[in-house]
Amino acid sequence: MPNFSFLKKICAGLLPVSLFLAPTFIATAQRSGRIPSEKPALIIGLVLDQMRPDQIYRYWDKFGDDGFRKLVDNGTVMRQAGFHYNNTQPAPGCATIATGAQPSVHGIVSDSWYEMLKDGLIHCTDDKSVKPVGGAFEQGQYSPHNILVSSLGDEIKLAGKDNKVFSIGWSNECAIISGGHSANGAFWIDSRSGRWMTSSYYCEMLPGWLNKFNEKGFPDIYLERIWEPLLPLEEYTGYAVNKSISLPVDLERESRIDRNTRNYSMLRDTPYGNTMVLNMAMNLIYEEQMGKDEHVDYLIINLPAIGAVAKKYGRESVELEDAFLRLDQDIALLLSSLDEWVGKNRMLIYLTATHGMNQDIKYLKNAKMPAGEFDGNQALSLLRAYLNARFGRGNWVKSYYENQVFLNRSLIEDSRLSIDDIRNEVANFMIQFEAVAHAISATTITSSYFPGGINSLLQNGYNAKRSGDVMIVLRSGWSMKGQHREGTGYNYGRKVPLIWYGWKVRRKTIHREVDMSDIAPTISYFLDISVPDASTGKPILDMLE
Repeated sequence: MPNFSFLKKICAGLLPVSLFLAPTFIATAQRSGRIPSEKPALIIGLVLDQMRPDQIYRYWDKFGDDGFRKLVDNGTVMRQAGFHYNNTQPAPGCATIATGAQPSVHGIVSDSWYEMLKDGLIHCTDDKSVKPVGGAFEQGQYSPHNILVSSLGDEIKLAGKDNKVFSIGWSNECAIISGGHSANGAFWIDSRSGRWMTSSYYCEMLPGWLNKFNEKGFPDIYLERIWEPLLPLEEYTGYAVNKSISLPVDLERESRIDRNTRNYSMLRDTPYGNTMVLNMAMNLIYEEQMGKDEHVDYLIINLPAIGAVAKKYGRESVELEDAFLRLDQDIALLLSSLDEWVGKNRMLIYLTATHGMNQDIKYLKNAKMPAGEFDGNQALSLLRAYLNARFGRGNWVKSYYENQVFLNRSLIEDSRLSIDDIRNEVANFMIQFEAVAHAISATTITSSYFPGGINSLLQNGYNAKRSGDVMIVLRSGWSMKGQHREGTGYNYGRKVPLIWYGWKVRRKTIHREVDMSDIAPTISYFLDISVPDASTGKPILDMLE
């Protein structure tokens, strides 16, 4: 590892902050031959939290030659890649990429869901049987046990016990879900301390190299910086749209809770959230010697900052544009480092996102586009009043969560009423709200087959044990009041970039539709291993033709 004085130079702005791992990483590397190996020795998944495909081209002229441009110019670009379900969120996105299945099958229907039997919310990775390792108690009781099927990482491990599978990210849900059940390790950030941690599902203590990495205190070093724009403000596309900017941001001042306490979680809302994760990734690759032997190794890197910056500063903000430009620099460093470490022809990289990104409501309204907020609490109150008038007083609705109505099935059964009839009553009532474009009952979803359209998207996202009794679809441009979740089946929420790079990948563009469930079976095909057991995706073979 580089010494502390080198890091001080970085933080003082004398060297790029993302370079602090490069010297050690590259110094030990050896160049590989130009002939592609029979199978990729190292597979890297770069998974962003939110991104639309058009955002690559929107900032294209400002990118350098060695980041996004290098991936596009030397890889295969899928111009019509996307998820084929309605409730697009980070956890379902990671699960679909990992398993090659839809949420209806893999079971991760949202980041959290309402549990009927427990009458409360369940986080997608909650597991009270495990303990935190290396971090705070409330940050570590998590595991992949809620994933109902096998993942690509599982199949890679089953194909060879010496194959290594790791997954990392800022949040536990993406880190855990991306790796599947059998990963060697999944690591995420303890937001209280900024340190990397895991749970006892994976190990009883952190690896020695990770303890050393944590002791370097990199989060504190990042928080000593001032986040300033890379370019003059007038060169930013977002500046012409939104002249209200927050840059520069003094992270030292903004992160201080008191003299001895810092808010480390705010790093996620800056470009350095991505840099932290990528530097951890390079450290992990080096310490675990990934890609250095005849076995196949797989690392999924979940990058948080694009989504976090968009939510905090806006989708048309200078801050988001700057985050993209800095991510471009970080990707350039990663690609050059990996090329030195294992060689382009022995590694396979894919870049994508957990879901797309909608536009800011204010921006849409200024453009005279339909947009607004749906007050779910008010709608729930009106629904309850309607059901009381229709069927008598009672707690007919248990919850309204993630645009789903959960009915009190016990009360309905005790009242000798038909659950199907009440579901239809609720769907007919909800469709009357201005912001609601569509409402459908679970009865219709489970008793019909929809080959396309919005009902097909809803069906792909419906799991009988974890989904509601009535599903609501808001109009395009509308969102839930007080929430910043995407959760939409419109193109801006479903379409994501998908770029393949390295190994035998040809330089080309594929214009046909590609389902994100195709990633896992594609890599399985390349490795000659079993496809994840519930995968419905198809190998993308035309990237090699």
